[in-house]
Amino acid sequence: MSFVLFILNPLLGFIDAMKALDRKYHGLIFIAFYALFGYAISFNLTSADSYRLAARFCQQSFDYREIWGLFINGKITDVYLLFVFGVIQTITRNPKVLFGILGAVMGVFSYMSTRQLYLIWSHGRNRYFYFIVLFFFLSISFFNVNGIRFWTATSIYSYYLIRYLYFGKKWAIIGVCITPLVHYGFIIAVIGFFLFLLTDLLFRNSTAFYVLLLLSFGLSFLPPQSAIDDIIGSEGDVEELTSNAAINRKASYYVRVGEADVRGTIQSSSTSLYRRANTLFTKTFEYVNKIGMVLMLTLLYVRRKSIVQTNTQSRFFKYVLFAFSLGFLAIFFINSGGRFIRIANMMYAFWLCTVFRENVKIQKKWKSYVMVLFIINFYALSFLFFNAPRLVTPMFWFLSPVFTILDGIGFAPIDFI
Repeated sequence: MSFVLFILNPLLGFIDAMKALDRKYHGLIFIAFYALFGYAISFNLTSADSYRLAARFCQQSFDYREIWGLFINGKITDVYLLFVFGVIQTITRNPKVLFGILGAVMGVFSYMSTRQLYLIWSHGRNRYFYFIVLFFFLSISFFNVNGIRFWTATSIYSYYLIRYLYFGKKWAIIGVCITPLVHYGFIIAVIGFFLFLLTDLLFRNSTAFYVLLLLSFGLSFLPPQSAIDDIIGSEGDVEELTSNAAINRKASYYVRVGEADVRGTIQSSSTSLYRRANTLFTKTFEYVNKIGMVLMLTLLYVRRKSIVQTNTQSRFFKYVLFAFSLGFLAIFFINSGGRFIRIANMMYAFWLCTVFRENVKIQKKWKSYVMVLFIINFYALSFLFFNAPRLVTPMFWFLSPVFTILDGIGFAPIDFI
């Protein structure tokens, strides 16, 4: 049924497949939807990351055989995207084909990550299960094909992290460690992962992790630049952090660009009412998300003894507390740190799924813990539903995928050449 719906309308097929991702052919539809969404990007939205990457793909030449050497010699910070650029350029310069393939790769890992929820909750799925799935899915949804590097790394990281921490697959630690090759910023998540393993050995209960959560939560409200200046020093000091020039440039960008962004926002706000309203809206719901999640975690921490948990679930809850702490510290130290909160949200959703499945009483008594997630994450939901239609060609939503594929053949936007 899902396959027939997908041929008629890809969105309907995708929604139907989401009912049971533990069926393999539903996974194929899931991945195909991601690939088709990437292929359907119109590149008309010039402020989108996809526009910038498509322009770079069309204007520059890349040799995939040289990418690793550039990485080793400190010319680039991560290898995934440029390697794909080089491989695809041997076949075509059509950016739609590029994003179709990038979408398919992200779709594979997004499917593998999301499918784990279905494997845990294999029977008796109710609306709370699907609410949890949606919350988990928000951070690695098809829309995030637009920001392909970071969110592909997120889908990879979340899959292997869960395989290691919850399912006990020791080999999965390799998958966790390769994510900086997809997006260099994940070096923070990898270091955090090993710090958690060390901290978990030192502190058997969750109290220390909860205290860390509160401290980092407080720090996240302070201006990040003040901390960077005191710890790192001048810009020249940043350039000498490592012997790798590309990493130094990236580190300098992460810790310095925030101030420039603030200045730019202030300047543009004087001339654009939309920008001012958008900035206020975004900041408001960032605070709602941060405060709301900490309150929920506090209630769960206080009532943790009344929740029937296995040792694995208890350990995973400690990681949830640690992941939010890492996210708040990232906000304090770097301008783009808020993205790591999204990873913490996913881990919280996964833990909640495991606990709800095994505690029927909690499903009835604490269902508000699931429902309130949509209030806390209203901005992420609205952002998805508002921007996804703007990113792709309109026919993607209404017609058979055949029309979308035919429309993209030979696509070569004049602005990119």
